[in-house]
Amino acid sequence: MLVEGGSFLVKMFTLFEHSSICLVYILKCLFECVVINKPIMSTPGNSETYIICKGFLKSKFNDETRDKLLAHCGTQWPRDRFVSEST
Repeated sequence: MLVEGGSFLVKMFTLFEHSSICLVYILKCLFECVVINKPIMSTPGNSETYIICKGFLKSKFNDETRDKLLAHCGTQWPRDRFVSEST
């Protein structure tokens, strides 16, 4: 579990799909700073990118916030994968 102010890193291979864009939106709502970075040593044909998130806003995350974010992003996100403070 992330603590208030914590960091999160995720490796992605595409950012052009609806689910990827939704993930970036959710992360931006839950972190103070979100940066998308492609490593310099990564070959141009390789689509790997990293999403670096700093400053987790745990105080903003609860069941109501989770439901609003997931409603924005469609039905492909399983609600039970996002755990709130109350669990």
